[in-house]
Amino acid sequence: IWRANRMAKHSRALLAAGDHEGSELAIRELLAATPWDHESGSILAALQVDSGEPSVALATLDSIDAWSASRGSWIARAQALRATQREKDAVEVLEAAVAALPDFLRAHFLLGELYASLGMSEESRASFRRLIDSPQDSPAAEAFKERAGGALERGTDESPQG
Repeated sequence: IWRANRMAKHSRALLAAGDHEGSELAIRELLAATPWDHESGSILAALQVDSGEPSVALATLDSIDAWSASRGSWIARAQALRATQREKDAVEVLEAAVAALPDFLRAHFLLGELYASLGMSEESRASFRRLIDSPQDSPAAEAFKERAGGALERGTDESPQG
């Protein structure tokens, strides 16, 4: 376990330093030793989506989700599905995420974006409103609420950037 913790810390340090390739290699090594490390697997999947490999990211998520699902994997899976033009599947993932965690603001925001891109304006507005009505008051929550408010002001026929 100590080795795995050191490997995880090293991979995150590489990522923070902008060495995505080194971080990806370190995370792959970590996951070979500890396949249940969901957080590292979610980070790897996000890196794979960012690298233009959403299909590889989906395979990574399938392997780590065999252990458990997490906020990070739901977001990474939705982004990978969106990148492969499977928006409706991404919506299903995010709907499951907010059903399990009703105050999952990032999922509500991405769901609002996806609904808007699919022309589902009423659902998009409802998702953004649920986010804005959340009692969370952290800086991250306030940033999502501000972005959702901006999306509502512009109308949800256009997907907000984010």
